[in-house]
Amino acid sequence: MDVHGLEALVRNPVATGYLLMLCSDITIMLLTGPGVVSEFSTYFTKKNVGHKIRVYHPEKFSGDQSFIRIGPIELFKGVYPHVYTFKDDEELRLKVSEMVDKYLIYLSISRF
Repeated sequence: MDVHGLEALVRNPVATGYLLMLCSDITIMLLTGPGVVSEFSTYFTKKNVGHKIRVYHPEKFSGDQSFIRIGPIELFKGVYPHVYTFKDDEELRLKVSEMVDKYLIYLSISRF
């Protein structure tokens, strides 16, 4: 790949997101808008990053028969138990903080 091809790859949001996910331990996706819903729909089936995804979506939509909820979220949840709901910003902050704390503890003890 020449330098121009590499520059085009870096400018592409799908490629950039995927590369960032490959380099990260965890990717948090807040399904609160069409952009992130599209992003989740692009990446959730990728085996090399799927296990890194943590999905948070508003509780008020958890019973909806929408495509994203009965399609990609249900498929993802069937493989990875990393799907969470939240009522408001404060609950979201607490849930994400707790998940990160637990993950950091896991990383600490897994190194021994």
